[in-house]
Order: sequence, then C-alpha cells, then structure tokens
Amino acid sequence: MTQVNLLPREIKQRQEIRRRTLLVAAGGVVVVALLVFLWVLQDMRLSDVNKKLATQNTIDTQLEQQVNSPKLQKSEAKLSEFQARKVLIRQALDGRVAWSGALRDLSDTLPERLWLTSLSGALSSTGAPGTTSTSVLGAAPQIIGNIQFSGDSLDTDTLALLLTRLEEVHGWRNSWLSSAQQVQIGTTTVYSFSGSVDLTQNAALKGGQQ
Repeated sequence: MTQVNLLPREIKQRQEIRRRTLLVAAGGVVVVALLVFLWVLQDMRLSDVNKKLATQNTIDTQLEQQVNSPKLQKSEAKLSEFQARKVLIRQALDGRVAWSGALRDLSDTLPERLWLTSLSGALSSTGAPGTTSTSVLGAAPQIIGNIQFSGDSLDTDTLALLLTRLEEVHGWRNSWLSSAQQVQIGTTTVYSFSGSVDLTQNAALKGGQQ
C-alpha cells in the first residue's frame, strides 16, 4: 500500500528544524550539567586542599612557637655545652694508654709455666698525654712507651711462647728479653728473666675510645 504525504513541504521542513533544535537544546543542557558537576567537584577538592593547608599552617605555627620557646632554647644551650665538654674530654684522653686494659692483655698472654715478679710501664715524651704526633702513611706506628717486666719460668720454651704472645697484642711490638739465667728456687731450677715490650700509637686511646 503506498503512503502519500499530504502535508505541505514547508510544514515538513519546520518540523525537522524543530526536532533538530530540540536535540541541540537537549545536548546543550547535558553539557551545561556536566560543566556544573565538574565545577562542583573541583570546588570540593579546592576546599579540601584549603582545609589541609590551614591545618598544616596551624601545625607549623605551633612548632615555630615551640622552637622559639625559652625552655627549648635553654635545652639547646645545655646540649651545646655538653657537646663542647665531650670534645674537651676526648681531647684530654687522646693519646693516653689504658693501663688497666694493658694489664688485662698482659695477664691473658702469660703462659701457665711462668709468673712475673715485677712490672712497670711508662710513656715516652712523644706519647705523653697532651702531646700530638703524626705518622707517615705506610710507616711503622710510632713507639709511645713500653712495659718492663721480670719473672721466672720453668723452661725456655715457655719464654719463647711469652715473646710470641706479646707480639700478638694489638699495639704491642718489639717484645724482648734483656736477660735470662738459671737460678735455684728451693729444689726447683727456673729461668729468671727480665724483658720489655714497646707500646705503639695503636695501643693508645683515640678520643677516649680504645
């Protein structure tokens, strides 16, 4: 069946224009609504950022007040005084020998078949507290003092072991027996000896640290 459009051409064109106008208007409304939504969303984000910034500014102000407070300034002054005293103590101890530690090291090195009858230790003028010295890179550590000792041993092998052990102590070198002779103690024959070992810079305290 054939359909015949009896409407005039002008009316049909007006209807088409009206339909397109409505579509364009509807599209415009959608675009405007989308822009409003994005603006509201951006405004909410900006408001949140401003709140966080205000909070951080408040925290910064409080911290600044605490830093500038008299109590903290007093604490910083005490800390500076403590650091200065710490440096002075380190400088005072630098180059000293911890004789208590030296005695402990010597006690640990003594073989079982040997005992000491006398012991003394001394620092040289270059190793005395309050003096400074430098070593050339690669050169042997400077001698700053020595330990002298004497005693008795049941045999010569024990004397050799003593000299070997003295060389193994950190900062000790040139272990030496100046004399060793047989003597009679009661019914026992022993070797009465005297000797020494040098102390190098490595045996000294470094700023109060062994």
